[in-house]
Amino acid sequence: MIKIICGPHPAEGLEMLARTGILKEVMPEVSRMEGVLQPEEFHPEGDVFEHTRLTLKELRNASVTLGFSSLLHDVGKPSTYEVSDRIRFSNHQEVGARMSESILKRFRFPREEVEKIVACVKNHMNFMNAPKMRESKLKRLMMRPTFLEEMELHRIDCLASHQDLTIWNYLKERYEEYKREPKKAEPLLRGRDLLKMGFSPGPLLGKILRAVEDLQLEGKLETKKETREWVKKNWIKE
Repeated sequence: MIKIICGPHPAEGLEMLARTGILKEVMPEVSRMEGVLQPEEFHPEGDVFEHTRLTLKELRNASVTLGFSSLLHDVGKPSTYEVSDRIRFSNHQEVGARMSESILKRFRFPREEVEKIVACVKNHMNFMNAPKMRESKLKRLMMRPTFLEEMELHRIDCLASHQDLTIWNYLKERYEEYKREPKKAEPLLRGRDLLKMGFSPGPLLGKILRAVEDLQLEGKLETKKETREWVKKNWIKE
């Protein structure tokens, strides 16, 4: 499967597997994509299987992470298909991530590779919200260890459907800016600092540290002193 999906012609390989009936035997979850319709305004190319084939057609000798996240990014759609105001696949990325983990473990992929592919599948729908994200959330997205694979998956996912690369171009520009920034500084505040300030151990510490990190990423907090003052002003000790 790795030689097929990560080789020079993965789309043709997928077609061969489907045509010979092998795909239905070795990876039935992918085979079930055939005939699953999609809303034409977003996917004029056809059903979920055709979309996946066109996604793979954009690849040449891809990494294992990119190749299999491309193959499996919509594997959750058949299980989440519903028709309301239009065809919808609610939460298919979460369902697909769980299915991908099961498939990859069945194929005995290394744990580290499973984690990376599952992360790409689970996160692939987040990219559409990138232009609306607050600065800290966008930076967290770009700090992900699989961000470059996820960004390429987003690009070929778009090319295999509506072909609108507006968000990809935006992220490419922002990522270039992000790379030019100084490396992430040490945290302005740690759990032990909050304990010294009189806060009790518990979930509240994590919430405060997350809020502080967001403000640090956005450049709104720069020193330990002003950070402690901000915490005293905005958080009540439990």
